[in-house]
Amino acid sequence: MSNNDAQLILVYNANGDKISVLLDVVHKIVSPSTYQCSLCSVTHGAISMHARWKDFLKEFPRKPIEYHRDQFLKEFPSISISFPAILVRFGDGPPRVLITSVGLGTVSEIDDLIEMVRSRLQEAQSKNLRMA
Repeated sequence: MSNNDAQLILVYNANGDKISVLLDVVHKIVSPSTYQCSLCSVTHGAISMHARWKDFLKEFPRKPIEYHRDQFLKEFPSISISFPAILVRFGDGPPRVLITSVGLGTVSEIDDLIEMVRSRLQEAQSKNLRMA
């Protein structure tokens, strides 16, 4: 498997309806230290995705998919995970957890998250090759 087969799935610990998104923006501005989505806190400002993270995601031939918690639960009702999380899908295979909510909670800088994603993705690709 090459990097061409890997697709990241980013799942935020927030709901995607308009009211929730608006409340999240206010929460991030008023009290960023208590915001409950560590993935959002590292990759986004109050309103939009940080350029460094956006550029990193563009490196993947298969466009990453982003889900809010409610959207992910609707799309993948049989997958039980804690939010936020980063998953990976190889080819048409099922999504697998790449970085758990606990792992994301240990990261506070974009470059550290990028390094973690690269490292975990390399491990996952190696395991996927052995399973194929």
